[in-house]
Parts: sequence; structure tokens; C-alpha cells
Amino acid sequence: MTVIITDYLIYILNQKQEEAYRMKGKQHKPISSFFCSDSLGLAYLRIHKSGCTTVEYWMARNHPAYQREQSFAIHSRGANKTYFDKVTAKEQACEDYLRFTFVRHPLRRLESCYRDKIAPGTTRIPHIFKNLEKYGIEHGMPYREVVHNLLKVKNPAELNPHIAPQWYFLFRNNRLRVDLICRLEQFQLYMDKLRQMTHSSIDPNIRNSTSKKSEPLTLTDREKRSLACFFRPECEFLGYRIE
Repeated sequence: MTVIITDYLIYILNQKQEEAYRMKGKQHKPISSFFCSDSLGLAYLRIHKSGCTTVEYWMARNHPAYQREQSFAIHSRGANKTYFDKVTAKEQACEDYLRFTFVRHPLRRLESCYRDKIAPGTTRIPHIFKNLEKYGIEHGMPYREVVHNLLKVKNPAELNPHIAPQWYFLFRNNRLRVDLICRLEQFQLYMDKLRQMTHSSIDPNIRNSTSKKSEPLTLTDREKRSLACFFRPECEFLGYRIE
């Protein structure tokens, strides 16, 4: 069952939509893991480019092993072992925790991935492009070419997690993997509620935020309609619109 927190849950599951969503997602394997904190009683399902760095840093700073002003790379194996009591892809192993995640408007998430990982001037990360180049998405490629090649992908579950649709993270064997879904667009609102629930006094520091000075990434109306079809299951399930 989804945990319903009044005014905070982004979408109350409609039975027909949920069933349709499950049918679409039943042939894939989940592409992300849970990061568990005993002290917080939380298991966070990482969805790349949806605030994962900020959420994981916040959880790590609540861990008893954390030392103030300590510098560490949150996505490293060392940090996983030190600051999380369990890292697992199996949601059944997290039943004693509140399993939650953050989602983001699909188009804004795609734009963030482009600006941070693909655009000219960014650092090419080999393990990301080992996957993306199989689908014609290359480092330094213009945004509209990335969109055109993305729309040709027949099985988006095989894409690198930074660009794969969010609903591939959310389901396994026809079942929703989390108890609570939060919107990144209302990040502080949800984090305040999570802090209240866990009695945490630590305020999250926003990390990896996209610069507001970035040049807008423009698409034609036809390209937007095509993306709306590509992301349709995700938009319907999470309550987003592409206009």
C-alpha cells in the first residue's frame, strides 16, 4: 500500500491507471537500489537526476558515523558502506523501513541530464556513454539531436539510469516498489515532512542544482508532442504534463 500523507503525496493511485502502468512495466528489471538508514527508518530509492545527491547526502549526515565538515563522495562504494546500513535492489529487504523516492517532471529531468552529462563543455563520463552511444546519443551532441535519437529507442529500460524514464525505477513484478512518492518540484515541503517524521534536525543542502543562467533548450511543438508520447505512462502515473 502507498503511504498517504495528507497534502504531501503527489498522486493517489487510481486502480485502472495503476493496472495499466503495471502491465507496461512488467517485462523489465528495476534499474536502481534502495539506500537504507536505521537511524532514520528510511529506505531511499535512488532515481538519477531527481535530487538523489542531495537526498543521499542528507541521509549520510544523519548517520552516527558522520563527522562534521567531513568531505566524501556520496556515490562512492566507500560512502555506501560507511553511511548506509544497507544498500539493496530488493524492496522486500526494506520492509522495516519507509520506502520513499523523489520524482521530477520528465522534461526537466531530461534537460538536467543533458546540461550535466551530455552538453558541450561537460566532462565525458565513460560508463554513461558506453550505454548511450549504442543508441546514437553522443557527448557534445546538440539537445534536439539527443531528443530525436531518444525517441527511436524501442526499450527505454535499457538506457542508462540518468536518462531512462522514471517509471522503470518504480515497479518490479507488477508491484510498486515504494510507499511514498515525493515531487522534486516541492523538495523543501517534502523534506520538512520527512524531517518531522524522523525527528531529524539536519537541514538538507541542495547539491548539483542546475544553473538558472543556463541557455533554454528549445524544441518544436512536434518534438514536444513526440516526447509527450514517449513519457506518457510516466506523466499519467505521476501527474505531470508536457506542454
